[in-house]
Amino acid sequence: MNFEITVDRWAWPGLGMGYYQGKATFLAAVLPGERVLAQTVKAGKNHLEARLVEVLEPSPARIPSPCPHFPDCGGCGLLHLSYEDQLVLKEQQLNEIAQRAGLKVTAGFTPSPQPWGYRHKANLKSGGGKLGLNRYRSAQVLAVPECKVFSAGLKQAFSGLEPNREADLAALESQDTGQVALVWLEKNRQQPLSGFGQQVFEDYGQGRLELTAAGFAQSNPAVTRLILADLLSAARGYGRIAEHYAGAGTLSLGLALGAEQYFGYETHKKAVELGNRNLKAHGVQSGQIRESNAEAALLPDSAQLLVVDPPRAGMASALINKAIHSKLEAVLYLSCDPMTQARDLARLVQEGGFGLVWLKGYDMYAQTGHQEALALLVR
Repeated sequence: MNFEITVDRWAWPGLGMGYYQGKATFLAAVLPGERVLAQTVKAGKNHLEARLVEVLEPSPARIPSPCPHFPDCGGCGLLHLSYEDQLVLKEQQLNEIAQRAGLKVTAGFTPSPQPWGYRHKANLKSGGGKLGLNRYRSAQVLAVPECKVFSAGLKQAFSGLEPNREADLAALESQDTGQVALVWLEKNRQQPLSGFGQQVFEDYGQGRLELTAAGFAQSNPAVTRLILADLLSAARGYGRIAEHYAGAGTLSLGLALGAEQYFGYETHKKAVELGNRNLKAHGVQSGQIRESNAEAALLPDSAQLLVVDPPRAGMASALINKAIHSKLEAVLYLSCDPMTQARDLARLVQEGGFGLVWLKGYDMYAQTGHQEALALLVR
């Protein structure tokens, strides 16, 4: 069903929101004040999700998209907004989210050193004879040969592939070495591609890390370096450090190198093995990463600082409870979802006696509505 709607304001993450027949309606690729023709994608009891069909009355802030795949592609949602305005929006949304959670803080926001061609980690879809990303709010695959955020190395690697299967393609390029790793992911099986490895070596400023295409790696190496510099600066002075959601050691290496005692925990066995291999390669003596689910809430009584980088769902409730009743002096909380981060920070402040010292946003995902945020809490 198509309908006309006026966009009233921004909503998280970088969506426009208006009201149609009394229902809050969310859609991408629009700006506040615009009158647009939209198409219903999903109807809930009290809200609608819609897709932009046509801009009827554009905002003066709208710019032509430099990407021919916008707005059909579900990857970037802010290509109709200047980069300067994107930064203002993201800082504003980060602060609004924090304030709604009752957090007394004014967050700053750090831009990406490379707002274009920054994405070194990607998962593509292969289907229907196409290799690309899903169309916005659709399972259909859209080929994106002119994507503006993929790194040059990834675009070159993708250009020579035949999308002759129904599968996901995990891809990772090292900004440090230029290596590209590609792996087909089919029904819990990993199928290497001829001419490409399955892992690369990346350096975020603390030493080389081995990372795999099929595993987790940050998409924007330049922003990852900035985050690590701030995180490790804040961690300095804490000799006994615990880390949950350690992954393959992106944060762990710098933390363990600077700690007297390091206690790392990670759910996935392969990530634990890779993370410990990275620590061992740099002669870490302070500790290692153990296989443990965050719900088990392992936290040594001697730990002074807890560092977490959870998935979008946020910290495990059991781990928050453990931190609240612990002898911790500080928590460093890195998140890709400021909504769940703010919820968890509020509990740590209100129930655990922590004070929120600062909150910083980083443009890990330029041209999209998403961001990374780092918070420091101390007792």
